[in-house]
Amino acid sequence: SIFMATMKLKTTKGELVDLLNGLFNAQDIKGKEFALAVSKNISTLNDYLSDIEEMGRPSEEFMKFAQEIRKIHDAGDKEKVDKMEKENAALMNERNAQIESVKKELKKAAKVVELEIITRNMFPQDINARQISSLEKIIK
Repeated sequence: SIFMATMKLKTTKGELVDLLNGLFNAQDIKGKEFALAVSKNISTLNDYLSDIEEMGRPSEEFMKFAQEIRKIHDAGDKEKVDKMEKENAALMNERNAQIESVKKELKKAAKVVELEIITRNMFPQDINARQISSLEKIIK
């Protein structure tokens, strides 16, 4: 039917991120009702979790630094990588602190979110166990 059933989900922000990743992994599975539910839930969770994404976004300065380090690392100059990391300890510490605060935020309870239920009869033939288990929280 066009009117999909919804459910209110009370969980942690981290579990919602996991669910969003599960939805992303299932978005290429064919099946109209399944695809509609997956797409709607991705959209809902993207909006819902945008603050965490923003919170975890690395600074421009760190992004440039990470690109430089990657090039030097790929060139095999471990000593230069170590030296640059020491010289940029404040930047590294700032990024680590940012990652830690995101991890803490992910453990917190999320506001209740209303999501489309995926029913077993929506499952297409080619869905696999990993995809099913990643969507478990919204399967009825």
